[in-house]
Amino acid sequence: MSIPCDLSSTDLTSFEHPVLVYRDKKGDLFLDVEHDFFSPMKRFVYSLLGVRSYRLDTIVNTFAAHESPIAMRNIEFLCSKIAKGCGIDDNTFKTVRIAEKLLQNKQIASPEKEIAEKFFTTLSENPRLQKQLTTFQAKFITNSEEAQNIERLLERARVTSKWLELGLDSTLLNNDYEGAQFLTQTRLIYSIIGFQNSTAEGKLKHTIETNAENKMMIKKQGAYVPLSRLTDELSYDKKREVLTTKDKPEERWNYFSPEGLVSIDRWFSPELVPVEELSKEEMDQLRAHAKEFYLNKEEPPSEYPRDAVIQVVTNPRKEFPFGDFPLTSRLEAFLPVHSALRIITSDGKVYSTGFSVNPESFESDYGKLFATTEGIPTILDYEEFRKHEGRIVTTIPATTNACETIIKTINDYRKETVSYNISVQNCVHLVVGALDQTDVKVNAAFNAVDVLESATPALYAFPLVGEPLGEMKRTIKNITEGEFGTDAPEFVMGARLVQAAFVAALAVHEAITYVPNKIETIFCNVLVLALGGAEGTMPKNRTEGAEVLEHNGMLKRFSSIIRHPLDLFSDETSSSYQSLPLIQWQLQQGTTAIHLYDKQPAMGILPPQVTQETENKKKSLVKKFLTNFGLAA
Repeated sequence: MSIPCDLSSTDLTSFEHPVLVYRDKKGDLFLDVEHDFFSPMKRFVYSLLGVRSYRLDTIVNTFAAHESPIAMRNIEFLCSKIAKGCGIDDNTFKTVRIAEKLLQNKQIASPEKEIAEKFFTTLSENPRLQKQLTTFQAKFITNSEEAQNIERLLERARVTSKWLELGLDSTLLNNDYEGAQFLTQTRLIYSIIGFQNSTAEGKLKHTIETNAENKMMIKKQGAYVPLSRLTDELSYDKKREVLTTKDKPEERWNYFSPEGLVSIDRWFSPELVPVEELSKEEMDQLRAHAKEFYLNKEEPPSEYPRDAVIQVVTNPRKEFPFGDFPLTSRLEAFLPVHSALRIITSDGKVYSTGFSVNPESFESDYGKLFATTEGIPTILDYEEFRKHEGRIVTTIPATTNACETIIKTINDYRKETVSYNISVQNCVHLVVGALDQTDVKVNAAFNAVDVLESATPALYAFPLVGEPLGEMKRTIKNITEGEFGTDAPEFVMGARLVQAAFVAALAVHEAITYVPNKIETIFCNVLVLALGGAEGTMPKNRTEGAEVLEHNGMLKRFSSIIRHPLDLFSDETSSSYQSLPLIQWQLQQGTTAIHLYDKQPAMGILPPQVTQETENKKKSLVKKFLTNFGLAA
């Protein structure tokens, strides 16, 4: 039996026995009070035929159209039933309702406010409760008030989680949630905290202030302004991860030290600008550290003093859960790793740059692994304040003249976009080209055979046989490439004969393996072609040098990897310019430091204090990138 449900007078909480509510085809609500043996079967048939809808979310939405006190009480009653079905008990549901009131800026008593704020912290740390609320949210129409209330709760939990993960004061968050939300959603908080931790005076230069209303203020062009004003004036471009002026979208804002927010576009401002400043004491410390680069090697002659510094920065990550397993460790080490460059002038100004893919170009590419896109060296490399698993920073002394040349070259590249392909990592080209200006040579090129060998398991990765094989490989290299100018003539003659025999044997080996190697090359090139190697974002109507990757200073410019059928037979086509040789080179230098991520971001400019943890991390990296390839640290 069914009776009509009057939205303004029927109180669902007044029934002694449970009743079901359904909506008919016309949208009217009825009470189903049948409790006989066949009633469940009848309800199933009615629902199957579409005659009745027993879905609580549709019924709640119908009640929500009426603002009478009884209708509101019925909504609460039904929502509690839905919540219970999602695993949310009555006490938790009551707390959820209190928290929703706080987010709606409704006036609530101080004890209830404390309950809500404590709940937000609990929710941010409880994935199970988050999942239950997400399930609860899914019971309602997306744009319904109930669904939006739950979304606000979950968003508050996300903001709280990020805030507490950074170890920040929860009082700031509770007093100015909108400000904290703005800082986390725009990632400004990571830049602010990152600059706080990058120099000795960082915490003073980039403190988060509060005004008389306990609302947060941050630096903008050297002066503190409330976040509420920034939220009114600025919007966030997620694509480029940059703030723009609402009334003037072409005006972009980034957070640099020491001024805070400045109207400088990381992408399209014409010239590199410093993003940080070191004190004289910090610069002296860094310069002294850089001089150790030539501690065990001959320093190239220079007519200018090496009073400046450049730093090579890489952030290897653990890509596989079983990455330390001998059969997969080499493959993980071969995966591309972004590299960045810092230029630190003699007066302590820090320039940070790295090659980044143009977001518009990335969206318009062909969605294939080896399709060519476009990019640009940006101001402040995008990895500087991201979480990492061990940052490798190598410090090299440089002349002021070399730094000026590097900056000028990068400024030239910033005038137009440059090609990017995953197999031709221009971020590595950028770093290697800068090193070349400081008379440091690094070869990061791979041919097809090297690619296959590096990405596949080898005996070097196994503990018992890896070290002897590595020693054997190094011995052969020393024999074939060694110089004997200072030794006795009799020894030199014998050594030269042994060297000639080894070189001849290697030549015979290369001749025998030529055909198999060429087959490997063709196989790699066909694989590159299948994965988009012939596709790119630049015009293909090139001039006579189109078949060759054009070298232009530090970066390569090319329309695509494969531009001609004969490219399938070329070793150059599947040659790779990868981060692996660069990281291997870093780990062999005396001025390479490992920076660990300790809850908060930091650039890691000055060498960190050596601890057991940093030493263990360095050993792990040496094993992964050097020992597994038969190389010594």
